[in-house]
Amino acid sequence: MQHDPYGETLIENDPYTSEPTPALAESWEVTPDFKTWTFQLREGVPWHFGYGEFTSADVVHTWELLTRGGADAEGESPSNSNFKAIWLDFPPAAIDAHTVAFTHEKFFVDGGRLFSRLQGDLVIQSKAQWDAAGGAISAYDEMPAGTGSYLFCIICWVAQPPAAARFAPTAAG
Repeated sequence: MQHDPYGETLIENDPYTSEPTPALAESWEVTPDFKTWTFQLREGVPWHFGYGEFTSADVVHTWELLTRGGADAEGESPSNSNFKAIWLDFPPAAIDAHTVAFTHEKFFVDGGRLFSRLQGDLVIQSKAQWDAAGGAISAYDEMPAGTGSYLFCIICWVAQPPAAARFAPTAAG
């Protein structure tokens, strides 16, 4: 599934320089040893379809989805993340509702790419949507909530191909 532009990552990359720029994280700090990356998350970012506000719980939840192991009780498949091996060694901790820190056992200098679309696959998913579906991975099958400027709309594919997204209202209007 193409996530852009309905789903967002913590940071983006400048299209000309590849330098990291803010996205869902408004700022971040890296420890001098490059082991801990701490992100200050944007406040007031709404999830599409009324799933509340984006928080650090959503970041931790997304990491859990990307690193899950074998089939669960419902037979759900394990993660197929391209970067699962890296994510397993880079667990997050929610410091508060709008701060999350990822700590790696060894130094990791390339977070500017990993936490963006340039290299990573940490497109943030709504924990509230997951919880509303009873924790079934099918929660995201038909109408995955995002925070981006467009709504994902599978019904639109049927009604008006190929326009699969509609502009999403933002907090600014």
